[in-house]
Amino acid sequence: MAEKPDLLAQLAAKFPKKIESSLSKGGVKLTYIPVSSVIARANEVLGFNWSYQVMSTHRDDDWIIAHVRVTVTNGEGCSMRDGFGGQQIKHTRAGAILDLGHEHKGAVSDALKKALQAFGVALYLASDESLESTFDDTAAGPERGVPSPPSTSGPAATPSEEGVGDELKKLAARAKDMGVTPAGLRSVASEVLDRPVKKASDIKTHAEIEAINASFDALEELAAAPKENGQ
Repeated sequence: MAEKPDLLAQLAAKFPKKIESSLSKGGVKLTYIPVSSVIARANEVLGFNWSYQVMSTHRDDDWIIAHVRVTVTNGEGCSMRDGFGGQQIKHTRAGAILDLGHEHKGAVSDALKKALQAFGVALYLASDESLESTFDDTAAGPERGVPSPPSTSGPAATPSEEGVGDELKKLAARAKDMGVTPAGLRSVASEVLDRPVKKASDIKTHAEIEAINASFDALEELAAAPKENGQ
């Protein structure tokens, strides 16, 4: 389905300032739109001609990662966009999980906003992030007053191969275009490389980047297959 320009313009229209909220991320103040307002925009513009589906959720020790697909339909067919979102799992001082249901909801809401952003909703707020901030969204500190773990010093990092920095920038840009959150990117990289990836500099070789890109290739093919079969 070819999206109609007037619908896209309505979806992409700026929200009133009073609806915007802000948070601090990596020392930078970022503006965002609450998910309730994003859903209200989709309902206002598209009516009953849109829906979303939670394709999958993944949990590791620290994060919930969600994959959401938004489908917009009209008499000509349908268009689909995928989004990936994450929510950090909060713990009490004793180590117990505070509210796992809340974290699942947060991850799905984040993924839904990313998918609708691909249709233009609040796309104007998308900011140009640095390479490290694309991988690392923990610099803003913990939420709900949970203290940060004490910093530890480890051995010196192994130098990266020449040219890896440029490839990492391309990988970060690709992840952002796909709607993959920093948490999602770290999760994919950690799973592919079978070791923790907490920041960009943890990826050191061209072979590692190629393996992560191959995973994204497979994900895009999986996302595209239903669209092709449905037309």
